[in-house]
Amino acid sequence: MLLQEFSLQGYKCYRDLTTIPFHNLTVLIGENDCGKSTILKALGLFLGKFNQQEDDFYNLEGAAVDTFTLTAKFQVDFANVSELLSPFIVDGYVFIKKIYTRGFAFRCFINKIALQDIDLETYTNLNSSDMKDLLNRLGLPAYSNQDDRKAEVKRYIEINNEMLPKHVLETEINFNTVSPALPHYQYYGSHEYGNPQSLVKKTLENIIRNQFYNEDGELKSSSIRKVKNNVLQKLNQSIEQNLLTQIQKYNPKIRSIQGRINIDFAQGLNFQGLELDEGQGFKLVDHKGEGSKKRLFLSILEWDKEIQTSSQQNRPVIRAYDEPDSNLHFEAQRKMFYAISEVANNPQANTQSIIATHSLTMIDRAPSNCINHIIQEAGVSSVNFLQTGGDLEIQKFLNQVSIVGGIKNSSIFYEKCFLIVEGDSEEASMGKIYKKWFNRTLSEDGIVIINLQTNGAWFNFLKLLRNNKKSSTVMLLDSDTQNPECGASVTVAKLNEIGFDADFLNNQVFFAGVQEFEDLYPDKRIRDVFNILYPRPTKRQWTLADIQRLRIDHLKISKGFDIETLKFIKHHKNRYRKPEFASSIIDLMTEKELKTIPVLQNLFDKIQDILS
Repeated sequence: MLLQEFSLQGYKCYRDLTTIPFHNLTVLIGENDCGKSTILKALGLFLGKFNQQEDDFYNLEGAAVDTFTLTAKFQVDFANVSELLSPFIVDGYVFIKKIYTRGFAFRCFINKIALQDIDLETYTNLNSSDMKDLLNRLGLPAYSNQDDRKAEVKRYIEINNEMLPKHVLETEINFNTVSPALPHYQYYGSHEYGNPQSLVKKTLENIIRNQFYNEDGELKSSSIRKVKNNVLQKLNQSIEQNLLTQIQKYNPKIRSIQGRINIDFAQGLNFQGLELDEGQGFKLVDHKGEGSKKRLFLSILEWDKEIQTSSQQNRPVIRAYDEPDSNLHFEAQRKMFYAISEVANNPQANTQSIIATHSLTMIDRAPSNCINHIIQEAGVSSVNFLQTGGDLEIQKFLNQVSIVGGIKNSSIFYEKCFLIVEGDSEEASMGKIYKKWFNRTLSEDGIVIINLQTNGAWFNFLKLLRNNKKSSTVMLLDSDTQNPECGASVTVAKLNEIGFDADFLNNQVFFAGVQEFEDLYPDKRIRDVFNILYPRPTKRQWTLADIQRLRIDHLKISKGFDIETLKFIKHHKNRYRKPEFASSIIDLMTEKELKTIPVLQNLFDKIQDILS
C-alpha cells in the first residue's frame, strides 16, 4: 500500500487543515523552523501507538486548541492487500483518521462501505425486540431463538448484498486492529547521519522483520505466534484485572483500564556497535572522526539499498530523512540522494521515502511533482505544491523538470519572478539591461529568465506557470508574435490555447520593436558594434547610412546582421551571431539611452510590482 495523502489540523504549527500529497519519493523544502520536521513527527505519531504530548497542540499567543486531527489516505495494491484492511477499502483506498484530545487517549476512525439500513448494518447488536421488528419489516420468518434470527438476517444480507443500498460510513475502531498492516515508520534525524551504527541497526531490524512477519504484520511461524498471543493475553489480563484492582483502591471512580501492548521481534535486536579493523585491530566506529563517520554512513546507505532492492519486502515501509544533507559536501549529497531515490522507486523495496532538506543538490534532482514547499507566516504553516489541473502532459513534464535544461526546481519554488523570453538576443541582453537600470542583478532580486527558444518543453512549462505562477510571470516577445502566421513558437494564439486570459495578455505580456526585439537598438549603437566586431578591410567605417540601408533592405534587421557578417567571414576569423551582437550593443548603451525605450520601462515597472 502507498501513502497518497496525509492531513494535519491543530497539530503544532499547522493550525488549519493542511493536506500533503505523497509519492514514492517526497521532498519537503522550506526555511528553517517552517514546519518540515513537524510533518515527519506527525507521521510518526500517526503510524505509532503512542498518545499525544502537551506541546503537540497548536498554541500561539493564547489561541490554543484542545484537539488535533491526523488523517491518512492509502492507495491499496489489490495484488498484495492485507486481510486486515480488506473490510475498509473504499474505491481502492483506505482512509484512517486519528483524533487526539488533551487529557484523553487518542481515538481512531476508518471508512468502510456500510449498508444504509442501520438495523441491517448493526443487526448483530440488536436486542430481541428490535430483531423481531427487523424480521417483520423484511418479511422474514419469525424465529423464537435470537441466534436463529441473526442467522436469518445474515442469509438475507448475503443473498441481497449487491442490491442493498450502501454508503461510506466512518466508524470507530481499535487502532491495533489495522496497525500491523500499515507501513512501518523509520525516522532518521539529523543527529543520526554522524552515527552510521544507527542505520546499520535499522537495516538489520528490517531484515529480521521481513523474516518474521508477513504483509499483514502477522508472525509467519504459527508456533511463535501462539507463544506471542499467550504472552499478550497474560500481560493484558495482568493490567486489566490485577492492576485495576490495585488502582481502584486509590480511585474507585476508575471503571476499567487497558494497555497498548505489542511484542515486536524485530526490535528485540541487541546491536552493541560496529567495529572496524584498519590493520591495527578492531576499533569501535564511535572512535572515528565526524568526517569518517559521514563517509561510512554513505557506504552503509549503499549496503542498505542493495538489501532493500534485492528481495521483496513484506510489510510496506515509510522512511523519513530529516535534513540528510547536514554537513555533507556536494558529491556526498548527490550520492545520498540517488541511494535514497533508488530504494524509493524500486517496487521490490516496498518503501516510500521522505526527505526534508535545504540542499539545492537534492531539490534540483527530485521530480518537481514530488516537492512540497512549506511556508510559515505569523507562526502558522501551510504547504504549497505544483498544481497540474489534471493535465497528464503537465504531470509527465513535472517528472522530467529536474533533467530539462534551463529549468530548476529551486527556481520554480524559490524565485519571485519569471521573465519569459523567446530568443537568444533577449536572454543575452536582459541581465545586462537590468543591471544598468537598477544596479542589481536579476538573481539578486529573485528573477529568473527563461528562454523558451532553447527549451523543447516550453509548451508544458507555460501550462505549469499558468496553473501555479501566473501572477509572478511576465513575458517579453517580439511584436510579430501577435501574428499567428509569423512562424514563432510562442505566439498570442498559442498563449490563448494554453489558457492565458486577456487580463494576463494585456498586463503581463510586452511586445518589443516593430517586428522584433532587435528593432529597439539605436542605429548609432548598431554602427558602433559593427565597427568593433567587423571593421571594414578598407579605411571606410560603417556609417549610420549603412545601418539605415539594412533596415530598408531587410524586413527584420536581425536578418540584415546575419547577411552582412557573411560578407566578411574571409576577412575575419569569427562570425558573431545575434546573442554576441545584442550583448555588445547593451555594453555600449548608457542607462539614459535604455530608459528612453518605453517597452523596457513598462516591463520593469511590472516586474517591480511583482517583487513588491
